[in-house]
Amino acid sequence: RDCPASLLPNGAAAEAFAWIENEVLPAVAGVYGLDVAQLSYSDCFLVKYDEAQPGLEYHADGSEYSFSFPLNDGYAGGGTAFEYLGDEAIRPTVGDALVHPGHLRHAGAPVTSGVRYVMVGFLKHDPGARRYAAGPA
Repeated sequence: RDCPASLLPNGAAAEAFAWIENEVLPAVAGVYGLDVAQLSYSDCFLVKYDEAQPGLEYHADGSEYSFSFPLNDGYAGGGTAFEYLGDEAIRPTVGDALVHPGHLRHAGAPVTSGVRYVMVGFLKHDPGARRYAAGPA
């Protein structure tokens, strides 16, 4: 039911990865005080929540940082619930991303009607790495 972002058709994969590079990584770097050149994504995929898979149980990710962003409206329920916040789910709007440390236990809150599509990804911070070549001094 999950689809790796690299397999998305019709240029959608390139568009998703460009958005992550240009929007998500700089935002995460800014929020957490990191050098954006030392951030990379290790995995990214599309998740479909519907009647067959309405949600996801509480879990922690194996990443330093995780993000998700909704791709559509028109469903009820859904969102991301964090164990330390109780049962209230956070529901970003289309165009916004939810970013959190990967070790925080969270769940995909159940969709009660309709279909919810979410892009989910995992980020790594490597202080010794440089994603971009240094420009001229």
